[in-house]
Amino acid sequence: MRKLLYTVALFVMASACSTKPESKPYNWEDDLYQRLLTDFCMTESQVKDYIRKYIPDVTDEQMRQWEASKALECMMLDGEKRYFRNAGPNLFRVDSTCYDIKIAKEGTSPSGSEKVNMENLPEIISAVKKEGKAIVAPKRMRVTYTLTVDTNAVPAGKIIRCWLPYPRQDQARQQDVKFISASEPQYTFSSPECRHSTLYMEKRAVEGEPTVFSETFEFTANGEWHNLKPEDVQPYDTTTALYKEYTAEREKHIVFSPRLREVAAKLTAGET
Repeated sequence: MRKLLYTVALFVMASACSTKPESKPYNWEDDLYQRLLTDFCMTESQVKDYIRKYIPDVTDEQMRQWEASKALECMMLDGEKRYFRNAGPNLFRVDSTCYDIKIAKEGTSPSGSEKVNMENLPEIISAVKKEGKAIVAPKRMRVTYTLTVDTNAVPAGKIIRCWLPYPRQDQARQQDVKFISASEPQYTFSSPECRHSTLYMEKRAVEGEPTVFSETFEFTANGEWHNLKPEDVQPYDTTTALYKEYTAEREKHIVFSPRLREVAAKLTAGET
């Protein structure tokens, strides 16, 4: 849940701006609040309608119990209780009793990605063992990524800025990256030194029309597998700059709250 609240869209963001000097500057709290309103968009009635598919006689008391246990995601915004957009389905993943009820009604079946992995993972492992290298099974991919901003979501004439994800070219698992096209004539690729690889475009909003951004690219994707053994895993050198950088807090995005520290200590009790 905390991860949800502090996750920021790293690749895609649309924001209205103006050339007028009195334009309101970017504010993290305002942005976070707007994202919470977007994610917590369900009413109790809507969530109950979903739950009734599996528990027809669901009661208010049960709702309060699930909320108290954090299995049913909700929060107060503007003095109103709002539920996470996927609160209903998530309840049947998080709460063990609800999970059993759903499984009894629908059974289990692998998801689309699980079906692919059932074939792909054995293929990769077999190839690694046969070829004696960790990166194998190359496959050429063509990707078209499209982002659509709803009609009139941004006032007409305002500029919408958009960052779309683009493959890094310094990763062994993805090679031969080839840019094909972008929806806008003017675009900018992020510097290789940036932590995240993106393609930037912007466009003015038009009244009565959606604003659409898209890109197409190709790259060769590879499978990777390392046959790790317990004896291969050595203690971290906690004094190195690398360790300190990637285990540190990053305000706004990664904050070690007392509850998070408590859970981490409990999960790693006895570990060295």
